[in-house]
Amino acid sequence: IALISGQNQQAVVGRKCAEPLVVKLQHDGAPLNNFDVRFVAREGGGHFGGPDSVTVKTNADGLAEIEYFTGTTAGRNVVRAFPALAPQKSVDFDLYALPGAAAQLVKSSGDDQTAPPESTLPNELVVTALDAYGNAVAGATTFFTAVEGGAVLTPQPLTTDSLGRAAATVKLGDRAGGYIFKAELSDGLYVLFTATAVSENHPPEIISYAPTTSLVKYKLGDRLHFEILNAFDRDGDVLRYEWHFNNRLVGVDSSLDLFMNPAFPPVDTMRCTVSDGVDSSFIKWTLAYDPAAEVALASFTAKVVEQGVRLEWVLSTGGKNVLFRPLRSERREGPYRSLKDFAPSNDSCGVSFDAPPPGVWYYKLESMDASGRRQQFGPVSANVQAPGRLALHQNYPNPFNPTTTISFDLPENAEVKLQIYNTKGQLIRTVLDSWNPAGRHTVAWDGFDEAGEKAPSGVYFYKLIVDDRVLMKKLTMVK
Repeated sequence: IALISGQNQQAVVGRKCAEPLVVKLQHDGAPLNNFDVRFVAREGGGHFGGPDSVTVKTNADGLAEIEYFTGTTAGRNVVRAFPALAPQKSVDFDLYALPGAAAQLVKSSGDDQTAPPESTLPNELVVTALDAYGNAVAGATTFFTAVEGGAVLTPQPLTTDSLGRAAATVKLGDRAGGYIFKAELSDGLYVLFTATAVSENHPPEIISYAPTTSLVKYKLGDRLHFEILNAFDRDGDVLRYEWHFNNRLVGVDSSLDLFMNPAFPPVDTMRCTVSDGVDSSFIKWTLAYDPAAEVALASFTAKVVEQGVRLEWVLSTGGKNVLFRPLRSERREGPYRSLKDFAPSNDSCGVSFDAPPPGVWYYKLESMDASGRRQQFGPVSANVQAPGRLALHQNYPNPFNPTTTISFDLPENAEVKLQIYNTKGQLIRTVLDSWNPAGRHTVAWDGFDEAGEKAPSGVYFYKLIVDDRVLMKKLTMVK
């Protein structure tokens, strides 16, 4: 038996080969007529118009032929032919089944990814082109496009590889939310990929806080002040605060005052958590009772002096690394307003202030140590009387650069005008023109004229005009 024709053919899966498979049966060179030849599809799943094995009789030339249909799986097909009377004498046809035209497009990988806005998706979008029987189709033209925002970074179009695959890299747009990308064959078959842009959240950063030490010592009755002075969120989220004292929620603002009670345990914890609704950061303090931490004053007084009101105090105990600030109120019960920032104090100290309007004024002294513990002393009072006469005081400093202050006394409420003149009698600047209550008043001149220009150095006169009374003094500005 010998192969005559049909060897090494290629045909699309499920299709008939272009040529029949032909063998010749002969004996001693003479063709054998009317002998049975068996054709059997051994590999590839092909058939002979239905059955996978048939018997064909040879013709007068000893030829037997059969039409063969490839299987539905792309790849090698093998057909064996042999004489029915001598099956050991056989020949094989090697055939190849090719994939059909692309009839399907499937998503292989890359769907439903999540990434930050304006970033490239970590995995490529991959599709596979298949024929009607599920065989991978190479050489199929494929297009990837961005349907709702974003961009396709891989140049288009693409051609599927030997495994029927095409892959594209894509990038999300600048908005958060969903994106759709489309992969399409030239005949219109397509699939859709989805992706979601999710903004990456950053936890809040606690930049500064008070107290700055993690161990806070106190005595009974102390008012401890805790505060997140500066907290930053890179995403611009609104920050929320939660204060927990001994694991119990006690506040939701950026600061908290805690009055130490004898009922508290000797060691307590304070924790502030700063959250943006997704992530959080926290600061924690340990509070320890310390009777030796008390600050006490031997004396605290307020008295009216020529320049205003002077507060003086003397420490009896404590005071190391402690800051003090004075407070003032029109009423004994408050509220009290700070007159200046916290500052260090010696064992004895004093500070003066311009006199407030006439009347009885109340003063307190507040201390704060390094752990944020605060105490208040007082109140003490000072009875400020209205000045007995109209007076204009010498400016200070004098000579000056760049700014000087000018004080004057009013014995009663009045309209007041304070003006600066040069030596030629020309008006340089009106620094005050308003109604003022009785008392001592202080205004500043920054050396600029009415046009906002810096006045030249030299001698000037400042004039106080109250009703029909005029007072004048001389000042000097230097450069």
